[in-house]
Amino acid sequence: SGRDSTRWINRTLRKLGDAPVIYSEEETNRTREEITKAVQNMGYMGALVEPIRQVKKKKMKLVYKVTTGKPYKVRTLKYDIQDSKIKEYMRQDSAVTLLSEGMYFDVNVLDAERQRITNKLLQNGYYKFNINEGCASTLTKATAQISNFILLT
Repeated sequence: SGRDSTRWINRTLRKLGDAPVIYSEEETNRTREEITKAVQNMGYMGALVEPIRQVKKKKMKLVYKVTTGKPYKVRTLKYDIQDSKIKEYMRQDSAVTLLSEGMYFDVNVLDAERQRITNKLLQNGYYKFNINEGCASTLTKATAQISNFILLT
């Protein structure tokens, strides 16, 4: 646009552009941490995220390089259920479980399975219970062992 702000075309062209974004190191680090967490939630526990800054003239291009490594796999599943009726519900429902040995570890699938178990117990009249999951992993073999605990309160 031209310098004369009284002209209609110059005012219109100025309104079309985006305001400049000022680079923030804090925002870059926060975004790097969020990407790292998201990739780790998909089972890549050793993931590294590196921001790469490319400056040309007065403009910066920011790219995040993600190195995933090997995905973790679920080695064993273990259920520790004290109540015999709940144990029977879980046994009957085992064909539709979202978790299986050998699958890639994914926090989202773990959360979905927790919700599925919660819904099943609520449908069968249980209202005060806790579902806790424990996960032990080995860095050398990239495997995880998941334990589910269902406790009545």
